Amino acid sequence: MNVFPDLHLEDLRAEVEPKALGRQLGERDRPMLDAVEDQGQAKISQFIAQKKNEAVQLRDERLTEIDKGLAELDHPLLPGALESVTQQALAEFGDVEQRHSDDLRNDLQEWRKRREDFLDFKEENGISREPDYHSTIRRWVGGGGLFVLLLVESFLNAGFLAEGSEAGLFGGWAVAIGFSAVNILAPFGLFGPLSRYVRHVRLSLKVAGWACLSAWVGLALLLNLGLAHYREASEALADDPDAEMVTRLLAQPLGMETAASWLLFVLGLGFSVLAFYEGWKFWGDSYPGYRGVHVRMSEAREQHEDLRAEAADELKEVRLKWLAKAEETLDRARMQPAETRRLLKSEGDLVSAFDDHMEQLRNFGVALIEEYRVANHAVRSDRAVPASHAEPWEFVPPSPHRVRGSEPRLVDESSLARLQAEHLEAVRALNAQWEAAQQRLGLAGQNPGSENAPS
Repeated sequence: MNVFPDLHLEDLRAEVEPKALGRQLGERDRPMLDAVEDQGQAKISQFIAQKKNEAVQLRDERLTEIDKGLAELDHPLLPGALESVTQQALAEFGDVEQRHSDDLRNDLQEWRKRREDFLDFKEENGISREPDYHSTIRRWVGGGGLFVLLLVESFLNAGFLAEGSEAGLFGGWAVAIGFSAVNILAPFGLFGPLSRYVRHVRLSLKVAGWACLSAWVGLALLLNLGLAHYREASEALADDPDAEMVTRLLAQPLGMETAASWLLFVLGLGFSVLAFYEGWKFWGDSYPGYRGVHVRMSEAREQHEDLRAEAADELKEVRLKWLAKAEETLDRARMQPAETRRLLKSEGDLVSAFDDHMEQLRNFGVALIEEYRVANHAVRSDRAVPASHAEPWEFVPPSPHRVRGSEPRLVDESSLARLQAEHLEAVRALNAQWEAAQQRLGLAGQNPGSENAPS
């Protein structure tokens, strides 16, 4: 066991330099012949004592670790360990139920209410299809597209209207922006949404929807035909282009004389149709109010499903946590005999290695002291042996290590068999508690609105 650092006499000799120390003191006839203490020997003894104390500290640290490991291995032998796991799991399952029970019940009731509202709306309005409306992203794309469309139409109209206009491009832009705003924003924000009432079951709303649709058709034709005639009147440098436009529009509505005017009319009418379609779809399903009840139902269901998923995840985490605890307890019991024997062998090897280390340190200490004394005697002027060198150098033994009062217990086969049976029972109980908690919270079914879900 390579626990303690290897000792080499050459390394120790290089650190304390016993011969140099002996000569240095011997040249001064130190120590005195009748002196009881020798500072040179004391320096070497302190060096050896330091190495000894380091080894003692390391030995005691390792013995403490072994004792801790042996103490931990005794835990699986405590009676009721797996029963305690089951009880703690039951308490934690109860905490999860308590936290989520009321919220799940309230959210389920809200979802069912919203679903009934949705079904009632379909029945009252004679709707058999699913809602069809733009998503949030699609609405943003459509709104942005209309803004671009407004700029494009204004740019095209300004270019056409600037030809022959006394105000030039500025005047063309002023008229173009006004026409484009009415041509695009009116069908998008007013006529498109209101025209959806042509599909309503109530006659009054249906008539209002048809009236709104007819108004848009008339406005779109009148506006874009008038714009085309206004361009031709401006190009002809009429004294009063507005009056000329009205005259042409009343006399020959489709009597545009240039391709540019026809192009202006077709583009304007096309842009108005696109704006009308976006207005029809942007504000919801083609049937007014259908989107609202569907969105409220969907949001209630999503909220309930999110809470169900959260509660299910927490229950699963509790189950896996305590199943792992039970498995860990059983595994520790299974490995206890072999691990205990390994630790006891490690302890024996440690003590044996420590004793060998101390014996080696003692031998090296004797050798260093002898080298110091020989070098000291060789250079003394009195050629005498000091009284402190008369006796052999003594190595102070280390403090004894702790002695265990009793041997650690080993798990026998009968105890392990009982623990395995308790483990099976604990696993069964944990799974049963998990399934019961799911059932009580209404998490067993896939459909939160199913009739099996608790009210």
